[in-house]
Amino acid sequence: MAYLLDLVGPRAKLDWAKRHIELLRSEIADEAGSDTKTIRLWKEVHANDGVVIFRLDSVIEVKDHWSLVCGDAVHNLRGALDYLAWQLAIRHFNGVAPTARKIIRDIYFPIISDENDWPTHPHRKYMSSADANKLERFQPFKQDPGDVARGVLHPLTGINLFSNADKHQTIQLTYFLPAVLNYDSALGFTDCHMPVGSQLIWAPAILAGSYAFKARDEIFRLPIVVTGPNPDVDFKGQISGYVATRDKWPVVATLNTFLEAVRAILDEF
Repeated sequence: MAYLLDLVGPRAKLDWAKRHIELLRSEIADEAGSDTKTIRLWKEVHANDGVVIFRLDSVIEVKDHWSLVCGDAVHNLRGALDYLAWQLAIRHFNGVAPTARKIIRDIYFPIISDENDWPTHPHRKYMSSADANKLERFQPFKQDPGDVARGVLHPLTGINLFSNADKHQTIQLTYFLPAVLNYDSALGFTDCHMPVGSQLIWAPAILAGSYAFKARDEIFRLPIVVTGPNPDVDFKGQISGYVATRDKWPVVATLNTFLEAVRAILDEF
């Protein structure tokens, strides 16, 4: 009789990952009001310099333990995949768990970026051809070329990146503010106006894609031509921020994408 996979372990790991992601989402929401936060801006009018500077009023405080929660979620996601690989190996060996160390050390869920490596990769050695065929379509080398061209991160590649990083240091989270601003274009100017053809000047940190903004950091400035004794600008706008990791990825949304990818793989079995 063919060995029936025991997926209790993989699904338990998936559930623990989900709990960690929900904990992270909940704590960020408690701090920010939601997954994102609208940040108030305050202004400084520098009449002598001909500029109005807008700065952050406040930012989300990134808690030290959030990185640990993120790492735990990723560890459980990777664990769910490796638990599945172990079950596939038992099935390969007709229901008998292997005991040889040289075999056990190669029993990991394969995450392969180069299609040429797939047929002989050691991490897919101890599974049936039928099981390997099921896993193949989930591999990074099967990613849509359009997504590759746009730099879209494949979920399994992301799990690997995060998992490997967390083995050596905590996953770094930061509060990132995107260079996107929603505002009323009908600015109200008092005793001043913008020079013809001028526009918002973003802070160098935003233009460089930097992270870790602090309260009172400059976000942008408006050049002005002073025409009276009390120059001011009535600027109705908002900027949103979110907790991110690595290349500006929103951490909760990223982890949820990883979670659903692992769930889809387990559902194949």
